[in-house]
Amino acid sequence: MVMSGVQSVGSLPTGGTDDLFFDAGRGSPLINNGGDNVILYDPTNDEYIQATFNGDAQDDPTLGAGGYSGFSATAAKVGTGEDFGNDTDGQSLQRDGDGADTFVDGAPTPGTTNICFAGGTYLAMPDGERPVEELSVGDLVLTADHGPQPITWIFAKTWTPVEVAAAPNLAPVLIQSDALGPGVPSRDLRVSRLHRVSVQGAIARRMFGTDEVLIPAKALLPLVGVTLDMPTKDVTYYHVMLARHEVVLSNAVRTESLFLGQQVLTSVPAEALEEICTLLDLSREQLSDQGGVMAPARALVGGRRAARLVLRHVKNSRALSRAYDKAD
Repeated sequence: MVMSGVQSVGSLPTGGTDDLFFDAGRGSPLINNGGDNVILYDPTNDEYIQATFNGDAQDDPTLGAGGYSGFSATAAKVGTGEDFGNDTDGQSLQRDGDGADTFVDGAPTPGTTNICFAGGTYLAMPDGERPVEELSVGDLVLTADHGPQPITWIFAKTWTPVEVAAAPNLAPVLIQSDALGPGVPSRDLRVSRLHRVSVQGAIARRMFGTDEVLIPAKALLPLVGVTLDMPTKDVTYYHVMLARHEVVLSNAVRTESLFLGQQVLTSVPAEALEEICTLLDLSREQLSDQGGVMAPARALVGGRRAARLVLRHVKNSRALSRAYDKAD
């Protein structure tokens, strides 16, 4: 669920099957910090589901009282109701896609999502590896599918340890050397939680019908040698965009270049989005509509499916990735 105050020229985000979005309206919060109910009504079946927030008691909307005038007096409640929990300033209300019925408040706070490399990451180039912080637009990066490709856009954002401690979703995932397989990574790799990492082999093929998929780095946390790295000094993230969504080599790990999916709309500031739009000759609305803008380089697997993929590798003591001397 996403609650947003949409500006007059804005639009609600788009989602997939079973995603539900609310527009609360500017200055009209969907839920009240002092305690509130959220009721979702299905007129086809004359049913509703209910959740409470900040310790509020459950209302009975069928009575028409408390702001529910006009609500169906015959509607049946599905389930016993859910508890959204309590608000925490600076964080967002969320329900993880794990099938649980518990709502929590926590990261990610809107506008602080990262899908990028942390400083110190080495990308494979035609003449060897170079740290991401030394790269510029026009530099050639090796890709798995199309050989050397120029960087079309690069953006950096730095977060302090205090900022990361306040929003733990900003902490990079540390993938220690050899954690994914022999020589993978070749040296410790730090990427943002949502940056996608390649998993290859028979297990991926059996589960998804393809030899290689891309999963978010946070799905790797059950592995030995993969942890969240709470920084003691500033951490800088780098978005690296190519003309296509590509598989690149970072510290010998097959990872993704920047994918212009929905997350990019909340992961970079407005002025950076304007720069992307100018570069691609697209409007903000066209950038939001992913049809034809950028196709994924591999199947993108997330949520419970990514978790099951990793756990099956752990159970079978199988490496998730193999070493490459160059993208091939």
